[in-house]
Amino acid sequence: MSVTTDSQISAVLEQLRSDIDERVRASTDAFFREVVISAADSAYQPAILAISGGKRFRAVCALIGAAAAMSISHKDGADSTDLLELVGSDPRVQALTTALELYQASALVHDDLLDDADTRRGQKTPHVYFAELHTRENLWGSPTNFGRDGAVLTGDLLLSAAFHALTGALPYGSPSQGLELSRRFSLMTGEVALGQWADTGISYRPLAVNEDGSQILNTEELMEVVRQKSARYSIMHPTVLGAVAVGASGSVLDTLARTLEPAGVAFQLRDDALGAFSEESAIGKPTATDIVEGKRTLLLALTLQNAPLNVAQRLIELYGQSELSLAEIEEVRSALRNFGNEAHEQLINHLTAQALGVLEAADLPDAAKELIRYLIRTVTVRSS
Repeated sequence: MSVTTDSQISAVLEQLRSDIDERVRASTDAFFREVVISAADSAYQPAILAISGGKRFRAVCALIGAAAAMSISHKDGADSTDLLELVGSDPRVQALTTALELYQASALVHDDLLDDADTRRGQKTPHVYFAELHTRENLWGSPTNFGRDGAVLTGDLLLSAAFHALTGALPYGSPSQGLELSRRFSLMTGEVALGQWADTGISYRPLAVNEDGSQILNTEELMEVVRQKSARYSIMHPTVLGAVAVGASGSVLDTLARTLEPAGVAFQLRDDALGAFSEESAIGKPTATDIVEGKRTLLLALTLQNAPLNVAQRLIELYGQSELSLAEIEEVRSALRNFGNEAHEQLINHLTAQALGVLEAADLPDAAKELIRYLIRTVTVRSS
């Protein structure tokens, strides 16, 4: 079998992303027509904005998981791009990728509300959209409350649309496959909800560093939150679900899970680093938001752990303040860069090596390993 380059894999995935965009929009439109009542028409536009744009990471993971699983039954040595095109036209995988992206939109609507984020991908977030609608139409009561209520319900609507889309896979597989797909999808959404709640709970704890250097942020606890809230959901679960959709064996599912859980943690840590150090234009969301909102990241914990006491205390004084000057934001970034970033990068590299080690030892076809290697590189070595 010839080696497929990253650029060749990326080209196929780019075309499949375009197909996914169309299906997500069509699925949302169809679902909305079935459930809408005239008094709720205003929910349509923010729902459409919520599903628009994005990298379709979860759908890509599902495509790669399905293609990796399919490679086992293709003894003729089909290459990676052929397998991706094959699963891209599989109705089971199409239903799953649509459902994953609708759920991602749902989660982001709720996440932006919790984070009080004004924009996402250059568009107003639903709670802002509804608050402005309240003002334009001179409605009774609080615009903020109206915006919050609208965002919660828009997120719920998209969650329902996700499960509705997932049912599209059921006629094409065995009953047991359909049950397993539904079961794992439900567990994923529940895990994200509880991970988000754990993250919220930690975010309300006051920051402190004692004279002996001890701090209130526990790195092991933060790692567990990262694993439950983001890492497994962003990478591992979608990839495993893709394999489930095409009937992969339990051993293949286990191998994918063990490989991609550490890769998913590395992905989230990379995301936190980008959020701290990148420019807004590169990542599509305001980069100072995590600092202003006081997001409890592992990068912050490592910085407080390694910084001199006076630097740590100054960081705590600034971190999470709602009105920081550009100079103060840069002061925070400098502390994170000088005292936390090296250890943070070492951890990302360790997790990436761990994922690749499990993969290389696995009994998988070359095409499957090629695709999973591509995925690991994509999510751990990135600038946006």
